[in-house]
Amino acid sequence: GGDKKPEGAPRDAPTRGTTDGEDLEEAHTFAKERPVTNKGLFNPKDLDDLTAVSCNLLFGGFSRRSPIRIKAFQIYNSSLWSTLFLAVTLGNTVYITVAPQFAGASSGTKEIMGVSIGKSSLDLFLTYFDYVCVGFLAFEVIVGIIARGFIQSEGCWLRISGYYKLDFAALLVTVSEFVLKYFRETGVTLRPFR
Repeated sequence: GGDKKPEGAPRDAPTRGTTDGEDLEEAHTFAKERPVTNKGLFNPKDLDDLTAVSCNLLFGGFSRRSPIRIKAFQIYNSSLWSTLFLAVTLGNTVYITVAPQFAGASSGTKEIMGVSIGKSSLDLFLTYFDYVCVGFLAFEVIVGIIARGFIQSEGCWLRISGYYKLDFAALLVTVSEFVLKYFRETGVTLRPFR
C-alpha cells in the first residue's frame, strides 16, 4: 500500500522518516516562504494555515512536521475530544456549584499535601474530581497551544477567541488556588473566578 499522511499534517509533510529531532532552522525558513494568511484562521484544515513553529520557548518549538504538533492538531480538531472537554467543563461547573454545601461536613480531619485524611468518601470523590477536571482543562489548553501556537501570530490559540482567553485565565486562577491551598492559605478562595 501507499503511504498516507496523517490527518491535519502539512501538505508537504513527509509520510515516512519524520523524527522529533528535525531541523527547526528548516521550519523557520519554511515559515518565511509560507506566511500565515487570514484564510482559515479560526478553523484551519491543516497545519499549513497556522504558524510554522509553535511554542518557540518550549523545547525549541514544534514545527508543522512535528509528530507531537500533528497529534495535538488532530485532538484540537476532533469533535469527540471537544465533546469530552465540554462534558468535563459542565461537570466541573456542577462541582463548583455543589461543593461548598459539603465543605466542612467532616470533622476531625488532618491535611496532608492538600488532601484531608478522615474525610467522607463523598468529600474525597469531590476533591479528586476537581483535580481531574483541572487536569482536563490543562490538557485542553496545552493541546491548543501546541497545535496553533500561543500568541506570536494572528492565528495563534490565545488570540483567536475570547473563550480561549477565559480558559487560560481559569487555568491560572485554578493553579493559583491550588498553590494557596498547598501553603495552607485557606482563608483565600478564588473559586468564584473559576
